[in-house]
Amino acid sequence: MPMNPLDPASFTHKHARVRGRLYHFVEEGAGDKFAVLCHGFPDLWFGWRYQVPALVAQGFHVLVPSMLGYSTSEAPVVPDSVDVEGGRGAASQRGPSAMAAFEQLQQYGFRSVSEDLGALLDHVSGRAGTRATFLGHDWGGMLVWRVALHMPERVERLVAVCTPFTPPHREFTPIREVVKKVPSMAYQVLMQEPGAAAVLNAHLDEFAAGVFHSAETVAALARADGRPDPRLAAGSKHAHPLLKFFDGSGTALRRPMAPAEMAYYLAEFRRTGFAGAINWYRIRRVNYDDELGVIRRVPAHIPCLFIAAEHDPFLPPSMARDIKHTVPQVEIHTVDATHWALFEAPDEVNRIITSWLAKTDGAAKARL
Repeated sequence: MPMNPLDPASFTHKHARVRGRLYHFVEEGAGDKFAVLCHGFPDLWFGWRYQVPALVAQGFHVLVPSMLGYSTSEAPVVPDSVDVEGGRGAASQRGPSAMAAFEQLQQYGFRSVSEDLGALLDHVSGRAGTRATFLGHDWGGMLVWRVALHMPERVERLVAVCTPFTPPHREFTPIREVVKKVPSMAYQVLMQEPGAAAVLNAHLDEFAAGVFHSAETVAALARADGRPDPRLAAGSKHAHPLLKFFDGSGTALRRPMAPAEMAYYLAEFRRTGFAGAINWYRIRRVNYDDELGVIRRVPAHIPCLFIAAEHDPFLPPSMARDIKHTVPQVEIHTVDATHWALFEAPDEVNRIITSWLAKTDGAAKARL
């Protein structure tokens, strides 16, 4: 069956247990030229649906994992009581239950998930130390930059969409302090608060309508299923602050999400909820501790491509103005899209990625 971006079942779905954790992943293509595609929040492997066929056509063996906490991948349970900013030392002082909660949270850290991706590559390839081109969007973009820091020997090339590289911090900075300098990150404070996942679970239609800028599509699906119009609840004065932040106002998609696409997102998150996925917003301290002593620049031997989205309200292109100071070998492009460039401008994104991969293919082979 040929891959159809509107039909998730047309892709090849598999599961593997690596480093003690179960991962769902989509696998397409064959051979030893691997590409690993990492999604963000509130996304799924499905976020890369328009890029997978293009990469397979270019000869890549493509793996698209559902990241930890999503879909049918493992979702380590982290209680809301976890101290997200105190670190291991604070957890150990609070006692065994606090330490157990922190150790659950550590599994979502970038170093831990990077090692999971390496293990998944080895599982599929059947050999240790397999290298790949890593591509990421949103949290997946932040993750692939960290793969390059924690496991540079595994990275042939790197592509980040929307998410610029940020060097490891020399001192831990709580998210509330970050927001003072980067107001567009204010929603991350709310994501860390106890009960955030429950709010998103209870108001999935409203959240999806806003975060995907697809109110009309979600409203049509809700009416078909006999649910209330999400636009009424999201605009209410009683709406939770999270819903108000993700109301989709001021941003219009170049290409609306098709009803079949949105229906898949809603079905997946209605089934799993957000209790696992929300933990990606709780790992600032985990990542800080894991990155102490790590180099603060992407290794110069790794060719990198950064694609900014001109109308991204969360990760505006201005955030990447200094990227060449810390990513020595980077090519930069900007697309006319919002945060959802992967499905909003797939032809343009695919053209940029495949052209760059073709141009850098010789360098990647030379390092094998």
